[in-house]
Amino acid sequence: MPLRLLIFFPSITFGILSSEIFPWAFLCTIIFYFRKFINDIFVLTCILFFPILLGLFSDIPLLRLITSYASYLNALSGFLIMLYSTKEDINNFFKLAKLAFGIHVIVSLIQILSPFELNFLQSIVPRVSTEIDLRGVSGLSAEPARQAIVLNLIFSVIIAYQHIFKGIDVKFIFFTLLFFLFLMFVNRSFTGLLFFLINLITILFLTRKIFLGFLFALGIISILPFFYFQLSLYADESRVFQIINLLINSDSQLVVQAILLSSGFRIATFLAVWSEFRFFGSGIGNWTEALNNSFSNNIFLNEFVSNSAYNRIIFDSVRPSSITSSLYLEGGLISVILIFAFLILKATQRFKGIVFKLDNIMMIILPIFSIVFLGNIGSPIQWICLGIILNLIFYNQSLLGQK
Repeated sequence: MPLRLLIFFPSITFGILSSEIFPWAFLCTIIFYFRKFINDIFVLTCILFFPILLGLFSDIPLLRLITSYASYLNALSGFLIMLYSTKEDINNFFKLAKLAFGIHVIVSLIQILSPFELNFLQSIVPRVSTEIDLRGVSGLSAEPARQAIVLNLIFSVIIAYQHIFKGIDVKFIFFTLLFFLFLMFVNRSFTGLLFFLINLITILFLTRKIFLGFLFALGIISILPFFYFQLSLYADESRVFQIINLLINSDSQLVVQAILLSSGFRIATFLAVWSEFRFFGSGIGNWTEALNNSFSNNIFLNEFVSNSAYNRIIFDSVRPSSITSSLYLEGGLISVILIFAFLILKATQRFKGIVFKLDNIMMIILPIFSIVFLGNIGSPIQWICLGIILNLIFYNQSLLGQK
């Protein structure tokens, strides 16, 4: 049970590894699903064989190649676990997801309300910042944006469960408003608000009730002035405040630049990666040189990076955050197609007869958005949440089919 729970805390490394993500999901598959997982490891390795060779013959340290390859295995392990799991296992994973959600929130509240810096957190998450800055607190994650992504993904699972088995009611709307308050005043991540917006659209679509939609909109609108006032106190430092002011002033060019900066390296690297066609990619682990070339070849991004608050060295030393972008950069289009074809084949074997109505598609939008656009390359959370939601849909349809 503790190992399965730790899957929802990818930033917890206890200082064992120097990386920002610990392979809890990979360990879980090795320990509990070894016989099934070893076959899938072989298939994934065969698919990435040529990009691995490119990485071996490129001028990169062997350790980087190994860790880059391991990040793919750890992330994809999350989805494979959901395909291997029984109905009882899925129910337990859902309970653990809710428990992890509560732990994330409670630790963050303690962190922001405590008069002292919680330095002991650094022994659990070495890269965590114990200082409370304008970006907010990150709890048991390396940074606020990472925590916001995890929480929103888990919240998308809670939305799916609520819609399928209970129905979205006024109590759930109130809970959603509380979560929105947490993101605004405690987490304070622009990425978190973007992910919440997708969750919000999903909820409004699933309810299709004018009263609940009006109640939701009224609650958020009534909160926004207080949020804007709080941000205005730190106008020179607040990313969100600057974007709001630019939107009000209708300065579209500066808005784009501010949004790029507000996401750190995430959006900029995504645009750089997909601005060029790559059939084979640069090789596993060889993302620094490839990303540098992409920025240099893109006039807009090259100018943006050169003039931004982030210097060129920072952008050259980061890896695209989403697994799809990273896979496209290092393995090329052929690797993206083959990996996703393999996963879809595995999923269709597991979820035979599943019907994807519009409601079901809406419920999996956020995990897919995180997989394709914004996420954490080695984190299994988006894959786990996608797998849990697919299982909930499948078991519900199976139950209805028996009646």
